[in-house]
Amino acid sequence: MERTIIQLKSDFEEFANAHFQVNEFFWGDFLDAISRDAVKYPMMVCTLQPSQIGDSYTGVDLQVIVCDKYSKQDYSMIDEVHSDMYRVLKDVDIALKQFRFQEYLDLETDLSTEPFINRGKDVTAGWAGIFRLRIHDYEDRCAIPQSGFDFEGSTLPSPPTCDDATVEIKDTDNNILYTITAPSGDLLEQIISDGVVSLENSLGTTLDSVNVLAQGTGVLTAPNAAVTNSTGSYNENVPSGGSLTLPDITFVVNVNGTLNQTVTLPSQENNTININA
Repeated sequence: MERTIIQLKSDFEEFANAHFQVNEFFWGDFLDAISRDAVKYPMMVCTLQPSQIGDSYTGVDLQVIVCDKYSKQDYSMIDEVHSDMYRVLKDVDIALKQFRFQEYLDLETDLSTEPFINRGKDVTAGWAGIFRLRIHDYEDRCAIPQSGFDFEGSTLPSPPTCDDATVEIKDTDNNILYTITAPSGDLLEQIISDGVVSLENSLGTTLDSVNVLAQGTGVLTAPNAAVTNSTGSYNENVPSGGSLTLPDITFVVNVNGTLNQTVTLPSQENNTININA
């Protein structure tokens, strides 16, 4: 049995709590539900009914009642309550046909519904319907909690076969890197190749490269730039991405062996030195 009754109850309760027109969920007898103190209406009540067990399924027949309280002094409210609660009962039918439930049960069609008015502790009205659920059950004798009983050679049931899964591995730009078919019930390993990071200059020349593990990190250290003059008398290293201000050039002007003047000029500029003799 793919789901227990406790798990089924939990799914119904979660749906009821999420529904905007249901304020309380009760699992059990309807009279017990409305006989409590401080009942919150509208309310959904689920009550187990006689059912059956068949080949490959376990039947769970569930009466679902949705009701709201009305005032004895205003009987016109009954029509409004019946209208609203009928919609809620239909919502339950729709929910049971979605994948959340269909993955583990089948729902017999043609739901029979019945309106009611109950004048008990609280005066209520609403609708009741019996949902005939068939929970998938592969009748695996190995799942029976027992030890030592001899089944005398009866064959083991074939386990259910699921379709293979298709796995796509994408990068953050949504590019598909790999498409893999994973057999049902099997273990599949896929090695994702390392990424290669290259460091290039503005001319497109590769200065360095490094392999980076998938989803890993790597560090590339860009080399310093070397600045030198044509004679090699000036040499400086500049960090990658940094800047360098070339120093000014000082010229000593001698005329006939005698110091005439000292001139400081910016480097990398053409300038004229006037000699005053």
